[in-house]
Amino acid sequence: MKIIMGRCVSLIELLKDIQLDIMLVLTGICAVMVIFVLISKVFSPQRKSSLLMMTIGSMFLLIFDRFAYIYRGDTSVAGWWMVRISNYFVFAFMIFSFKQYLKDLYLTDGNAQNVNKRLYIVDVLFGVGLVLVTISQFTGFYYTFDETNHYVRSHGFVLCYLIPMLMWVLQSSTTISYRKHLSIRLFTGILLFSSLPVVASLFQVVFYGLSFTNITLVGLVV
Repeated sequence: MKIIMGRCVSLIELLKDIQLDIMLVLTGICAVMVIFVLISKVFSPQRKSSLLMMTIGSMFLLIFDRFAYIYRGDTSVAGWWMVRISNYFVFAFMIFSFKQYLKDLYLTDGNAQNVNKRLYIVDVLFGVGLVLVTISQFTGFYYTFDETNHYVRSHGFVLCYLIPMLMWVLQSSTTISYRKHLSIRLFTGILLFSSLPVVASLFQVVFYGLSFTNITLVGLVV
């Protein structure tokens, strides 16, 4: 058991060392995907718009996440601002763009007459989450920074994960509702997109210092 635990710790440390490189590679892939989506003529305007939102959002999510890690501990004026701005955008980014993609998918491929009401609840949750993370910048509800400019979790930290998790649950349940109208391949892909980030979020709560959620989310977008 000690050997297994030791290997797990070593793996976690290795991931911490290379995660910035992983983010950089995924950022480049997202940039290429943006170009492909822009020049593609096989998507409807609504589908192209939602795909662009996902790929551009994913690219900037990783850019800001990298900056948050690169500048943490930097007590200069530039470091002070970069850490706060980067963490804000990382927390503000959620799966709102994926929800837009699902709306178009269900209305076209799923032959739905109306958008499922659960996706409108996701809109509300997205707004609530954005308001809370903005308030946190002034109150320290989600996180604060110590005197060395390092990010420190606060008592409201769990809530910032519960809101996107609830969004994922609603989207997953909607996908299951439309499973008969979707191909097995498409249904499986969407379900994985909705569920794996939840698992990654649970890991991230335990293993502080690793961007499990963001890397998993962007990897699934790719």
